[in-house]
Amino acid sequence: MGAADVTDDALFKANIPVELHIYGRGGHGGAISSRKGIPFGTWHLRFVDWATDLGLMQTKAQ
Repeated sequence: MGAADVTDDALFKANIPVELHIYGRGGHGGAISSRKGIPFGTWHLRFVDWATDLGLMQTKAQ
């Protein structure tokens, strides 16, 4: 069990909203880029989905 698993488990048990996504390819420090189409390149979109689901993001007025 890695540090991310322990942290994720502890937050979940404490009823703190958390999601853990483990990507099979990609690296650290690549900023927000397409990453040649691999799923890791969409992490920032998953963050927005998560924050929106928790009500932390406000939508622009139409």
